[in-house]
Order: sequence, then C-alpha cells, then structure tokens
Amino acid sequence: MTIERISTGIANLDALMEGGIPKGFTVLVAGNPGTGKTILSTQFLYEGLLKGESALYVSFSESKNQFYENFNRFGMKLADFERDNKFAFLDFASVTKEGIADALEE
Repeated sequence: MTIERISTGIANLDALMEGGIPKGFTVLVAGNPGTGKTILSTQFLYEGLLKGESALYVSFSESKNQFYENFNRFGMKLADFERDNKFAFLDFASVTKEGIADALEE
C-alpha cells in the first residue's frame, strides 16, 4: 500500500522523507532556538497556499508585522493571501496578562 505524501516545499527534505510528510499525519517540529523550525513550518504552509489551500499560523513569539517582514525577505508575500482570506495570523505574542485575564472572565 502506497502512502500519499504532501510536499514540504523543500525538495531535498522531501527526498529524504520519501516524497514528503505522509498525508493525515501529525508532525511535531522541535529544536533549539535558531534551528529553523519557523522557516520549515512557514515554507510548508506557503507551499499549501500556493496550491490553493487555506492556512492558519499561530505565533507565541513574534508579532504579525515581524513575521511578515521576515518572510517577505524569502519572497513569501503572506499578506497577499491574507487579503484573499486564504491565510490568517493569530498573534498571541502581543497578548498581555491582563488581556488573558479579561478573556477568561468572559
């Protein structure tokens, strides 16, 4: 039985993974700061957007503006997909303790 795979958008990684991530699998990307976790996950997300899929990115470490600036340098114009309602960014990096307390009270 052949397992359907989804490209990561990184050809050499896909080759190592026999064509990409097995469809339907849950994948945890873990590592020390600066090892490329955000770049890998955003490349995968962007590959899906280019193929017509929708995507959601949840950040606990950087604001939407920082994220967009960083990935514009890689040629990933994520704001264009956001304008087309194909991409959403949830910014939990800017959430304050007071904001969390208010949300929990509601």
